[in-house]
Amino acid sequence: EMTSSLVGSEMCIRDRYYADDRFGLLFNKLFKPAPILQSWIDENLQILGQNFIALSFRFQNLLGDSVDGKIVYSPEEQRELINSCICQIELLRKTNPDSKKILVTADSGSFLKEVSKLDFVYLLPGKVGHMDSTSQQDIQVHMKTFLDFFVLSHAKKIYLLITGKMYKSGFAKSCLLYTSPSPRDSTSS
Repeated sequence: EMTSSLVGSEMCIRDRYYADDRFGLLFNKLFKPAPILQSWIDENLQILGQNFIALSFRFQNLLGDSVDGKIVYSPEEQRELINSCICQIELLRKTNPDSKKILVTADSGSFLKEVSKLDFVYLLPGKVGHMDSTSQQDIQVHMKTFLDFFVLSHAKKIYLLITGKMYKSGFAKSCLLYTSPSPRDSTSS
């Protein structure tokens, strides 16, 4: 059953647990958000507040709306996957009652459209895409990726949700490294 598989594969990244404790320090020395990006970050953080959790999903092309990945689920499998993920979002909401909003990031526009129907879910604005498969001229995809990165880094907790053939992305982990130059013990749910 996909739901139980999703629960079993859920990974909560509560603390930073990386050997390279210099990533955040070096990243901050090398990169600063451009003023327009910083204003978008600040605007979205104001809406989210200080006590939000974030959920990160990496479908690749399982839902048929990405050029990243070769496997595409059938319409029935897509519906089952989306429903399973929504069930997990609702479960995580119950286990995190202090968080009024849940930030959801994903590489699938169709998934984001479905979860936008949940009144407690917050989506960052912008064009969904993957930097590796996007034209250099499509600045909106790049800006959305950076917006996701910097806003995710402010979450109280970041959950990477994986099931089936979903991709175990390192994006959310990088967000945590950015904000914490000192690694701590990890906790997985």
